[in-house]
Amino acid sequence: MGCAEGAAAAYRRSMSSRLGLRSLLASTIIALTLSAPTVLGASGRVVRVADGDSFEIAGPDGPIRVRLHGIDTPEHGKPYWSEAKKTLSDLIYGRTVELEEVDRDRYGRVVARVRVDGVDVNREMVRRGAAWVYRKHSSDRSFVELEEDARRAKRGLWALRDSNRAQRSGPVIGNPRSFIYHRPDCPDYGRVSARNRVVFSSPAAAEAAGYHEARNCPDDHR
Repeated sequence: MGCAEGAAAAYRRSMSSRLGLRSLLASTIIALTLSAPTVLGASGRVVRVADGDSFEIAGPDGPIRVRLHGIDTPEHGKPYWSEAKKTLSDLIYGRTVELEEVDRDRYGRVVARVRVDGVDVNREMVRRGAAWVYRKHSSDRSFVELEEDARRAKRGLWALRDSNRAQRSGPVIGNPRSFIYHRPDCPDYGRVSARNRVVFSSPAAAEAAGYHEARNCPDDHR
């Protein structure tokens, strides 16, 4: 084979390799695109309210589970759980809501900003004192201001928390990453690492700084 023929063969092999690489990259991009979660910017009728921060809407293939973005409410069995659930139910149950998807959580729920008849449901839950701001997942300062206003006015869960828990003595340990605090009788009190803790004199002081109590703390002092 002459020099010219050899050069031509080498060129063809090079082009073939490049085309193969491009084909592989294109296939990978298509696969990733198809496997990515669909962004839900839709509306639907609420068919079930699970608690104060999650519900289901009717979907074409069955119920779609939704988690309100940026807020948190008491878990089942905790004080103000049923009141928070009722507040959300009064706002949205049986009505058509609009969803602005933010994320998907580990349970497969759509994490979203929710509106009904022009009302921002996430904000309204905080304004009524039926929810805390979930600071770990929300950087919206206006939400924090709504929470501080509800706490000062002792609306909703803040009336319960101020009246039943302000007299508890500390110290309590707060986690600045999650904005959760632990009383001395909470099971995770000693598990917060020394590098990632803030000490408050009382639960009331922690709450004034925007922290809320760990969900697994016992209720016997309430």
